[in-house]
Amino acid sequence: MHFYGHADADWAGEEETAKSTTGFGFSGGSGVLDWKASTQTLVSHSSTEAELIALDSAARELEYLRQIALDFGLVIELPVTMYQDNQSCIKIVEPWRYSARTKHMSVRYHYTHDLTTAGVVSVSEGDLSRHKIDAK
Repeated sequence: MHFYGHADADWAGEEETAKSTTGFGFSGGSGVLDWKASTQTLVSHSSTEAELIALDSAARELEYLRQIALDFGLVIELPVTMYQDNQSCIKIVEPWRYSARTKHMSVRYHYTHDLTTAGVVSVSEGDLSRHKIDAK
């Protein structure tokens, strides 16, 4: 089974709380398989951090979808391409990257980095403005 995902964030888009919005979705074949849009539970210090939170949420959902597919005897082709429009976010999750500059970001957001290193996810730049998953 082949499918791909999109992950995006609207940094500090909620005026009253300055919280960001996460949006992600997965498509396969001719339709959308899964999607979500929600307010992030914490305030991000940068657009990159907001995008990492969105990408992490999407990666966790991907793992859930993989388990469901396996329960039905379906195998998802790896790596699953995740489209992301923030270059800094893409660089952070690349398998060979680590920077002391990102150390302040919570360890939990490095989950996607681990999946990328394991060959489960491949994060690619994509213009998300034409996709309905755009969090804005």
